Amino acid sequence: MMKFTAPSQEEAARQLASTIPDGRAWQAKNLAGTGMHAVTSACAAEFRAIQIQIETLATEFNIRLTNQLLPDWETSTGLPEECIGAMASLEDRRNAVILRLRKIPFVTKQDYEDLAFQLTGLSVTVTPGAELELFPLDFPIYFASGNSYFKLYVTFNDAIGGFPYLFPFNFVSTGDNIIRCVFEQIAPANVLIIFQ
Repeated sequence: MMKFTAPSQEEAARQLASTIPDGRAWQAKNLAGTGMHAVTSACAAEFRAIQIQIETLATEFNIRLTNQLLPDWETSTGLPEECIGAMASLEDRRNAVILRLRKIPFVTKQDYEDLAFQLTGLSVTVTPGAELELFPLDFPIYFASGNSYFKLYVTFNDAIGGFPYLFPFNFVSTGDNIIRCVFEQIAPANVLIIFQ
């Protein structure tokens, strides 16, 4: 990608001098120590300041390099959001903006698994309900509940610990909470997500 770079003061003076016509009245425009060169150099300071601003904007419009405009990028994409919250790392904040701007729909099970790993570093297995709930034999009548196509089972592969007892509530890590929140936001409205 091409990047605009502002010139030095002397280069800016030469650029400005090149716009001045040639002729006897302007011969000293590039001669150091002359009054004409001093006027050209003084005017070139503002010319260079404009180019520095252009360089800054060219850098800030690139999300992978932005610093000053990052809060504006985040606001325009709805970040920080309730699931993930504010991120500390500049690189994570930039990546979150890029992920939001991509607007790629999450359709396949691999899309969901990759998103979970990208967000938290945790590995999950996503299984469509039709793979788990349909009766494997053919009968002249239909035995399934009819809604297994609208279920998505998410199994956390990274065990948080090996505690074998069951409780009426879940012991989950922050990564699990993020995955649960994000998956519930991006899943179609007619899909029930079951976390295991």
